[in-house]
Amino acid sequence: MQAALHKSPSSSFDMVVGWLGSQDRQKHEAAVSMLCRVGRPAIEFLLLDAQKPRRQAKHVLAILAVIEQIGTPSAPDDLFALQSLLRHRSPFVRQKAEELILAASPGGMPDSPEGLALVRAFNPFLQPPPRRPRRRVSRSQIHRPQLLSPLG
Repeated sequence: MQAALHKSPSSSFDMVVGWLGSQDRQKHEAAVSMLCRVGRPAIEFLLLDAQKPRRQAKHVLAILAVIEQIGTPSAPDDLFALQSLLRHRSPFVRQKAEELILAASPGGMPDSPEGLALVRAFNPFLQPPPRRPRRRVSRSQIHRPQLLSPLG
């Protein structure tokens, strides 16, 4: 009975991150407050959670907003995680990830559109990661078990 009541720290963290996508405003605000108190160590785990497949865009945007409140991610691993979000299905998530990457660049966010175009062209983190080519399989390559006839 005691083991069922014990929660590991990772499940508690998952619960708090889950509150970010909650409709309950109090849970959402409590989660934002707790994660901001944790500070920079939470950024890595929040980005890992944002990369989970099937995560709703609204939830990913809430996670990215918390990361923005904590501070700009500066570790290379964090920037690679943000780079993977440049391929998210939601244009809002892609835009927010790009803003966080630009904020982490040495010059910060450029003021002019020309400067922004230059930063986009030369910042390796703003280029989406390359897609792996799909391997097409023809019908003849599909393994089909041979049925043995009872006559041999």
